Amino acid sequence: MKLLSKLSSKNFLFSSFVAIVLIFFIGHRVFVKTPGTLETVASYCVYPLLVLQKTCVTPIQYFIKHKKTVEQLDGIIKDLELEKESLKAKLIEQAALLQFNQELQEIQNFKERYDTKNAQLGHIIMRRFTAQEQSFFIDIGLHHGIKPDMAVVYKNHILGKVEQVYPYYSKVLSITDKRCKISAYCEKSLTQGILQGSNNLQLFELAHVDRLKKLVEEDQIFSSGEGTVFPKGFLLGVIQSFEPEGVHYRITVKPALDFSTIAYCYVMQKGAQISTPILSDTVVQLSDRPDL
Repeated sequence: MKLLSKLSSKNFLFSSFVAIVLIFFIGHRVFVKTPGTLETVASYCVYPLLVLQKTCVTPIQYFIKHKKTVEQLDGIIKDLELEKESLKAKLIEQAALLQFNQELQEIQNFKERYDTKNAQLGHIIMRRFTAQEQSFFIDIGLHHGIKPDMAVVYKNHILGKVEQVYPYYSKVLSITDKRCKISAYCEKSLTQGILQGSNNLQLFELAHVDRLKKLVEEDQIFSSGEGTVFPKGFLLGVIQSFEPEGVHYRITVKPALDFSTIAYCYVMQKGAQISTPILSDTVVQLSDRPDL
C-alpha cells in the first residue's frame, strides 16, 4: 500500500509538472510573440522526433492500414486476371467487328461499281489447290440460282468460274488452273493475250503475245471481257518477267491475290456490269462462242 501511494504521488507530481510546462509554453506563445531561449532549446529536442515521425512512423501507419494477407492478395490477383480476360475478349470482339466492317465496305464498293442485283454472295467452304487441280467450293448452289460458267469474283478481281453446281453448294474452277483461260490485256501497253493458269498459286502465263508487241514489267493485267463467261475490267495480275520464245513472248504473271486466304466471293453472270448493257437470252444464244 505504501508503494502504491508513493507511485501515485510520483505520477501526480509528474503530471503536474507536464501540465505546468504546457501552461507555461501556451501562455508564453499567447502573450509573448517571439520564442524564448527555453522554447528554442525545446525545439532542438522536438525536431528529431518530428523527423522520426515522418520517416518511420508515417510509413508504418500506412503499411498497417493497407497491409494485405496472402489470401487477400490472391483474391486481388484473380480479380485482375478476370478483368484482363474480359478486356481481352472485348478487344477480340472489337477486332472482329472492325474486320467485318471492312468486309462490308469492300462489298459496298463493289456494289457501287457493278450491278449486283442478280449476283450472289457466297463463302468459300473448302479449297483444293494441288498440282493436278486448282479449285474451291462455295456454300451456294442450284437453290440459290447458281449456274455453270457463272463468273466468280472478289472485290475487283476474278477468282474463277462455276464448274459444277449442286443443290446447296458449287465447285469453282480457279483461274490458277491450267484448264482456265481468260482473254486479257495489259494496262499500259494495251497488248492483248490469253491468261492461262499453271496449277500454281504463285504464277500465271500470258500466252499468244506477239514478240513484236511492246511489254512493260510490273504492268497490270486486266480481263478484256471477250467470251461469254468473264466480265471486262477485273484485275488478274502483274507482269513479273518476259522473254522472247519463237514468234511469241514467254510471259510470267504474278497473281494479284493470295487465293489461299480469301473467305468470300460474288457469283455473277457476265453482262452485270453497269457500263455494259444486259443482252437478252436470244442475243446471247445467237452470239454464243466458245468460252475462253
